[in-house]
Amino acid sequence: MQPPFDFKQLSKAWQQQPTQPLATDLRAAKRQQNYQRWQYWAELAAAGLLLIMGSSQLFGERTLLDMFAALFLFAGAISIVLTSVSLHRPLLNYSDWSSQGLLLFRLEKCRNTVRYLRYNQYSCLALLLFVITLWGLAWWQPAQVPNILLQVYSFLVLPGCAIGWWLLGRKRQQAIAKLHHLERLYEELYDAT
Repeated sequence: MQPPFDFKQLSKAWQQQPTQPLATDLRAAKRQQNYQRWQYWAELAAAGLLLIMGSSQLFGERTLLDMFAALFLFAGAISIVLTSVSLHRPLLNYSDWSSQGLLLFRLEKCRNTVRYLRYNQYSCLALLLFVITLWGLAWWQPAQVPNILLQVYSFLVLPGCAIGWWLLGRKRQQAIAKLHHLERLYEELYDAT
């Protein structure tokens, strides 16, 4: 009669075998890292553009509408810079490309994706706040806000923003499901070592 197998010990020994990540996995991770770098610099350029646009609002007549627009543009630029630095920067110089390091990179990228999608949803709320401010300004000082501006923001931008909010929410739920899966994989790998 053969002795019974200790499946837990066998499973642990099997999981502790050294593995090397596949070349395709490494290429995909490097491609994601390069995309992250491109996105980081593009967002910093967009923040610079918002700063220039906000500064241009302060020259000239400087109506109340110009001041509100400059305030929202400056707030958007600062928000973009802070978010971009906190989310993209940690992954730009990532260099541990072992199997465990690759899994950790994907886990951190997925966490950042969830945060990034939430940030974009908050940006839609900021746009809603801007439109409410426009309507309040139009009610308080009707000559300050052109009707075409109210119509464009109310009937084109806000519906687009509502659709964007919904789509970002769906993508965020998908990213959260992927994040839970990656967290389970990382816990299994961590428990095995």
